[in-house]
Amino acid sequence: IAYYPCSTDTSVQTITVTALPNLTVSGKTSICNKESLTFTVSGANSYSWSGGQQSSTLTVNPSTTTVYTVTGTNSNSCQSSKTVTLTVKPCTGIYDEHIDSAQFKIYPNPSKGNVSVELELNTTLNIYNQLGIKVREISINRSPQQIEIYDLPVGIYILESGDAYKLRKLLIKEK
Repeated sequence: IAYYPCSTDTSVQTITVTALPNLTVSGKTSICNKESLTFTVSGANSYSWSGGQQSSTLTVNPSTTTVYTVTGTNSNSCQSSKTVTLTVKPCTGIYDEHIDSAQFKIYPNPSKGNVSVELELNTTLNIYNQLGIKVREISINRSPQQIEIYDLPVGIYILESGDAYKLRKLLIKEK
């Protein structure tokens, strides 16, 4: 009878799993034609944009809607990418731009008299006529808030919240 002793070997191997960079791109997603915009990316150590720029910022001024891709690389050479679509609008007239309609409401519109305004509290509402002249400045301290416009002539007015990125148009009809 032959005897073969068994030996046991133990092998230990450490596997390190490295997370991919979690990229965050900040910047508006729509602009007017002929405007420029700067995107800023964070979440990695180095960045490369689809146009070849090697930076955490990218300044653009496209004339049409454009898709931008940025690839971020962390200290372990792991990479991830993020895509952003920048919509370019003509902005040749009066538009309700730069806001979510739930953040700024005016009703009834068109109006013959008073209107109700829903807007964040503790802000200022400016009303401009068609010539761009400010005709009223109102402090918003409740929502909805009634605004008297009986004294304004028939026409189209622009209502601007205090941060200037929230605009609405208001039509005052024949009284």
